[in-house]
Amino acid sequence: WHQTLQELMNVIADMCLRMAIYFPGRHYEDKHARETIMRYGILSLALLFQDAKKVDVWSRKQVRDLGVLDLSDLQREKLLTTREAALLHNVPAKSQM
Repeated sequence: WHQTLQELMNVIADMCLRMAIYFPGRHYEDKHARETIMRYGILSLALLFQDAKKVDVWSRKQVRDLGVLDLSDLQREKLLTTREAALLHNVPAKSQM
């Protein structure tokens, strides 16, 4: 499991390095592209862990009590926009989107 997690983090790091090469400028568009790719990489890991939590939850009460389907924490952390959260609302495996 540790090896797999490290490989996922390496993919995100590689994507960020490529974005620094492809979008090296200081103007808004380049900065926004770099930050968006980094945000998506971190978000994909967060959603992976959230999806993994679902495996351990069996009842609707557990889902509600544990907040397994709640994306508001990701929105508060600015990893997910309101629009993106709406798009993911009924998606069963959010980390695969």
